[in-house]
Amino acid sequence: MSELPVACVTCGAPMTGEFCAQCGERRADSHDLSLRNFLKDSLASVLNFDARGYRSIVHLVTRPGQLTADYVTGRRSNYLTPIQVFLVANVLFFISAAFLPVVTFDTPLNAHLQHETFGPVAARMLREKFANFASIDYARFETRFDYGADQQAKSLVILFAPMFAIAIALMRFVRKEPAGKHLVFAVHFVAFSLLLFIATGVALELLRRVTPIDSNSGWIPLCVIVFIVAWLVPALRRAYASSWAAAFAQALVMGLLYIPFLGLFRTLLFFTVYYTT
Repeated sequence: MSELPVACVTCGAPMTGEFCAQCGERRADSHDLSLRNFLKDSLASVLNFDARGYRSIVHLVTRPGQLTADYVTGRRSNYLTPIQVFLVANVLFFISAAFLPVVTFDTPLNAHLQHETFGPVAARMLREKFANFASIDYARFETRFDYGADQQAKSLVILFAPMFAIAIALMRFVRKEPAGKHLVFAVHFVAFSLLLFIATGVALELLRRVTPIDSNSGWIPLCVIVFIVAWLVPALRRAYASSWAAAFAQALVMGLLYIPFLGLFRTLLFFTVYYTT
């Protein structure tokens, strides 16, 4: 006798096989909650994520622009989503920041006050809030601010994506391409940038073991920009089918924009932390 169909627990459609033809839900089984089955499913999920995650990160670094090109054309099952790629890179970045001399985004309050352009504005706001910078209330606020900046910077890093997406859209305005494509490319670019900052931190740490080196040296950000441009040129060619000349020009602009965008990010971070602390 043929097996009688059962109703799917999710959508109610009749099921004759292991999976529902309507929503893909798996048929419930009495052994699903056994320890053996739980460990089996958990291991399968982890290995599947690791495979997709490993492939995504490797292609992000070694095949610039390929993740964006595949996402735009609909080849997405073998990779993490753009946001997942960013989250993986973000977690790795902030873990490594605790051990390596990497570029940090969690600007403390004192650094905001010393900023050449934004510092006077921040100081005026703080004077209106506190009569004396040496007061106990200000000291408590500074402690809470620095902690809040450290926490909020981890999530606000995603703000770089719309910044660069707008920059790409303006440079390619005549093409009239969908905004989502620019945003996907920008998210992948920001994810790569975080991984590049980790690699820079590793390189600095290794160099420190053989020779004295100043982490604030001007040649370090210059080298970072060079690597960013070197990644962006093939990335723009793959994702947008740009010519070498156009890709280089656009890559150079995006690389140089990282410095003012970093300043804009830290300004936004100040207001966000200031009004939530």
